[in-house]
Amino acid sequence: METYRTYFHERLNLALQDGGPVAVVALTLDHYQGIKTSLGPEACCALLKHVTAAMCSCLREGDTLVRLLGNEFALILPGLVADDDILPLLARLLDAVKEPMQWQGRELGTTASIGIAMSGDSAEAPGLLRLANVAAAHAAGLGGNRFRFCAQEMNERAARRMAMEVELRRAINYAQLQLLCDGPGRAEAKLCWRHPARGLIGHRELMALAGSCGLAIPLVALLVREACRQQRAWRDAGLSIAPVTLRLSPRQFHTDGLVEHIEVMLDINQLPRNMLVIELEGDESHTMQPLWRAINN
Repeated sequence: METYRTYFHERLNLALQDGGPVAVVALTLDHYQGIKTSLGPEACCALLKHVTAAMCSCLREGDTLVRLLGNEFALILPGLVADDDILPLLARLLDAVKEPMQWQGRELGTTASIGIAMSGDSAEAPGLLRLANVAAAHAAGLGGNRFRFCAQEMNERAARRMAMEVELRRAINYAQLQLLCDGPGRAEAKLCWRHPARGLIGHRELMALAGSCGLAIPLVALLVREACRQQRAWRDAGLSIAPVTLRLSPRQFHTDGLVEHIEVMLDINQLPRNMLVIELEGDESHTMQPLWRAINN
């Protein structure tokens, strides 16, 4: 294992020499000793292989994952500048580790305690790993299945962000977001959120927040539903209606099930297909296309 530790430090030194931001992550599997005692080393070996593969599926090209000792892993994550970059990746790692596996007819699983140090926290590779290990031990002391930064400011920002995610999920589930649309003429459908503490959060910020929290698809589904309901309300009030534009990213539009959801909402509200126009951001060939054309292109 000392060879792996040497390899890790070599990779970390190279990443630090590049001069960009680097996150060093120490990850410890929770309940590992209990699994080893009760089920034996073969179960632990199978679990380690399963967890390693799950974590690798979360990583980007250029990331490094090394098993240092027993249930201890270390990761090098270069190029993560903003909270929007690192927090979703940490959340994916936690979810990946706790995905259970089948072993000898029973379900076997674990969770992880994760500690993070950023390249600005220490000038040397060993110092960064030590700080990340201290933060991981703190996470384990709080019950595991969580991450902690060595810098308290980062922990506070992460806590605020997670609280915002919970609030946004609740707002989506209970339809607490408001549709903004200019009128029954051609207009763009947008959503806003009147947050009790932050005030009005506009459509662009709302979509960015939802994307970083993994809530973009539920938010887009809500936007589609409310846009169709509004068009039907205009028509039922005797007003003439025109197509409403939905501005989506290509990734949002091509998500499994979204097109079907759009078609169902149009059918429920008895609206023709050309009453929704999909504008794909950053793709001029798909700009301002009726639904049926966007689907077929």
